[in-house]
Amino acid sequence: MADTAPVDALACFPLAVAGSGEASRRRRVSPEMGRAIEMLGHAIEYLADEFALECRSRLEMPAGKHGRVAAIELLMARSREIYLNCPAEPTLGERLRVFLRLL
Repeated sequence: MADTAPVDALACFPLAVAGSGEASRRRRVSPEMGRAIEMLGHAIEYLADEFALECRSRLEMPAGKHGRVAAIELLMARSREIYLNCPAEPTLGERLRVFLRLL
């Protein structure tokens, strides 16, 4: 018999929290990288909607790790990887230092 406990949708998806450092800096995203990130976002959205509908219709979470959740996590990881491979924008402090050296 499957567990019929309510599903916490937020617990299904690990949140990537940008902390201080290189991961939280703005990036220069090329048109190609931007398109790849956009396409991955659409795929993630589609799978998440399908998963939510399935959970809502069943009123339970399937036993074990669900294939859609694994696919969503994979797509999210690839999207983060593409974004983090884009060059980081210089911070205001870095731009000021370059400007002051030019004087």
